[in-house]
Amino acid sequence: MKFYNLKDIFENKNFINQLLKILTENFPEWIKNENDAMTELEKSLSDEKISIILEDKNTVIGWISGINSYSGAFELHPIVISKKFQGKGYGKILISYFEKKVKELGYCTIYLGCDDEDYRTNISGKEIFPDPIDYLINIKNINNHPYEFYIKCGFSLCGIIPHANGFGKPDILMAKKI
Repeated sequence: MKFYNLKDIFENKNFINQLLKILTENFPEWIKNENDAMTELEKSLSDEKISIILEDKNTVIGWISGINSYSGAFELHPIVISKKFQGKGYGKILISYFEKKVKELGYCTIYLGCDDEDYRTNISGKEIFPDPIDYLINIKNINNHPYEFYIKCGFSLCGIIPHANGFGKPDILMAKKI
């Protein structure tokens, strides 16, 4: 397995085509076509971002990216693993490498938002005001929401934005000290 900075391999059409396919397959609600996917990849090439792919034997396994949003915290967005490699520990490997790179830059926290736009937790689909934190404390995963994956990677639930993506579609905020 090898890690590559996306900027360093962006001219590799094989890797880019694989990455475009991975993005469109994994994020159909966000990435509608390969043009949308290419736009996301191009945005990740800016100097304030980290953009890394994981590859093995000329096959792209996954991609992780993030941006320095605060003086001490770096936002992870997105992470994606090829469907044929999901559930095999590659997501944790990518996050671990990302953490190393973020720490080398002097940051001490990584954070992310994991939307619940498709009703995969018990807090979606309803009004959670006036006490959204009460709902967050009692969150349950009812349909394979990724927040549990991030907990296994050492992230903590730290907040919620009710109705961030429309009524009953919260953004679940998570962070990790590195």
